[in-house]
Amino acid sequence: MKMRNLVVAAVLLLTGSMAMDLMAQDAIAAVVKKCETQKDVQVQKVRSRDKDTKEVTREITNLTIVNNPSLVNELVAAFNKDKANALDESESMSNGKTTNLYCRFEKVSYSYTQNDEGNATISVIVGDNMRYFGAGKIAPGTVVRPKGRAEAPRVAE
Repeated sequence: MKMRNLVVAAVLLLTGSMAMDLMAQDAIAAVVKKCETQKDVQVQKVRSRDKDTKEVTREITNLTIVNNPSLVNELVAAFNKDKANALDESESMSNGKTTNLYCRFEKVSYSYTQNDEGNATISVIVGDNMRYFGAGKIAPGTVVRPKGRAEAPRVAE
């Protein structure tokens, strides 16, 4: 009986942690999905495939919002809501206005840029995080830690 309870508890914990990973970027993902259906949003998708299996390893979606300030404001609010759950996040402001936002989650990265005219571009990158930087851009001797974090090479003393 105790063993069964332990197994049930372990399964619930595992399921809960997986659900939290998926919910980490719920607000941003919902607004991005909404953007893809709008008539004043231009959508461009780029896919990278494994040369042997032909499976998609990375997908980059660029969305450009033109003349829709309410959608831009909704997107900024979504970033602000989800950024506490991000592994990495950054924000830039100019004249009290948010101009750049970035959030990286386990397998998805979102970046947002707004220009002076109020138009915005969102980039969504889905795939292996280390592939974003390209193997050639990581210094030789760099140690890659779990969750895609790179540690600078150590200098021999």
